[in-house]
Amino acid sequence: MALKGMSVGGVVVDGGIAPKILPVIQNGSLMRRFTSKRRFALMMESLEVRVALNLQGPCSLGAAHIALAQ
Repeated sequence: MALKGMSVGGVVVDGGIAPKILPVIQNGSLMRRFTSKRRFALMMESLEVRVALNLQGPCSLGAAHIALAQ
């Protein structure tokens, strides 16, 4: 989705999936797969990837706030 949406500001893994895939994030497997995009590899390597473990879903709440403000 980061590549499809051209998320040049970075990516936040949020919601119920974040705690479930934490071992994959910690051992580096996620980043290896995330950055192995052939001609887009340099762009993907430049993106900051963060994990939000707050079960309240801060990213979802932030997105909703922005959507309501527009």
